[in-house]
Amino acid sequence: MGSATPSVNDYFIAQNKHIPILRMEGLARSYPVVNLKPRPQLIDIKDRSQFTRANHISDVLAQAVGEALIRHEQSLLFLNRRGTARVITCQNCGWQALCPNCDLPLTYHGDSHSSRCHVCGFHQATPSSCPACSSPDILFKGIGTKSIFNDIERLFPNAKVKRYDNDNKKADSFNSQYEAVKSGQIDILVGTQTLAKGLDLPRLSVVGSL
Repeated sequence: MGSATPSVNDYFIAQNKHIPILRMEGLARSYPVVNLKPRPQLIDIKDRSQFTRANHISDVLAQAVGEALIRHEQSLLFLNRRGTARVITCQNCGWQALCPNCDLPLTYHGDSHSSRCHVCGFHQATPSSCPACSSPDILFKGIGTKSIFNDIERLFPNAKVKRYDNDNKKADSFNSQYEAVKSGQIDILVGTQTLAKGLDLPRLSVVGSL
């Protein structure tokens, strides 16, 4: 069994049964050239001067993605949240769209203009006015992979962009398109933890965690 996050139970059993525990304590690859080493950079989302081109994609990240495109390299934007917006609420009275089964906030999906519960699967059409006060001031808060995908397509209209999350149909899933991604046919990948599985993508040079 292999896992980056083994359960306490499995770890306890392995120790008590004296099963060897193998650890990967080094990088998967060496970086002989200094310039090839990963260079993490933290951008404060509260500093809005850093976000002049898109609300949730910093100018620094957009520039790095653009430079990767020029070099014919790939970029990956990670956001562990599906949909377009995670909260649907009324600005007038405070009503919020909740799942009738789970009592959790429904997620807005702009491509189908629907509201979905990512726990039980409940879905419905998104109201154009508030069911409580009839106000048309419906507000969509938060971000998801679909909103990031739309921003990236707007910023880089000539790039091949694909979104990978649990909303993909089988033919569009990452597993089905892995070879195309690995060979570099996709320029920019946007997705959830589906893309954070320790994959070996030789053309990948820029990663943004949003």
